[in-house]
Amino acid sequence: MTISYTGSDPIQSAGKALPIHRPMNAGHRQALAQVAREFYERTDPDAETDSLASNITVDDGDLIWHSGGGHDILFTIVEVYGEHVVRAMEKRSGSWVTVTDQWVDPNNAASTAATIWQLISLVTNTSTPTEGEEKS
Repeated sequence: MTISYTGSDPIQSAGKALPIHRPMNAGHRQALAQVAREFYERTDPDAETDSLASNITVDDGDLIWHSGGGHDILFTIVEVYGEHVVRAMEKRSGSWVTVTDQWVDPNNAASTAATIWQLISLVTNTSTPTEGEEKS
């Protein structure tokens, strides 16, 4: 897999440190499926949510969200200078390109899943309200 790092994100440009991969697992996948299910059930009580888990795969410790139409988003957790970030990446011209990073606690699958769900919203340009907010 070819991964390209681009952009001027302050997390990415924190020196020349080599990021250390922190693998995610089935617990992270389950947590993301649950966050997605809860979102869709809040915004559309009649939504079919049983198949949402099939949108998520675990590949070499990374999560891939298959959003349809061939648009996949890869999420990887890396450690940089002792801090962990989840890195959202899209495939462009055959290479994975970093879109954004967000701080996470990789030991908290539920919190990491909530962060990933926010990044999915950002990358796919959808509106995912936070807990207690109504979708506009």
